[in-house]
Amino acid sequence: MTDPLAEFRAATGGGSGCRIPGARQTMTAQHRDAFDQAMTDRTISAPAIVKVLERWGINVTLHAVGAHRRGQCACSK
Repeated sequence: MTDPLAEFRAATGGGSGCRIPGARQTMTAQHRDAFDQAMTDRTISAPAIVKVLERWGINVTLHAVGAHRRGQCACSK
C-alpha cells in the first residue's frame, strides 16, 4: 500500500526536530561564529538572521529561528 502522505513527509525533512543545528553544520567556521553571535544579540531581529542565512544559501524559517532563540525548540527539550 502506498503512503498518501509520503511526499509531504519527505518535504518536511523527516521530523519535527530543530533545523538550527543542521544549518550550523553547513556553515563555515566564520559564518558559524557570526551566526551564534547574532542569535544571542537581541538587537538583531529574527527576520534579519533569516535574510542573511538565505544569502549564505541556508534556508531556515523565521519560526525555527524564533523558537530556537526562545528555547522552545526540540533542542531545548
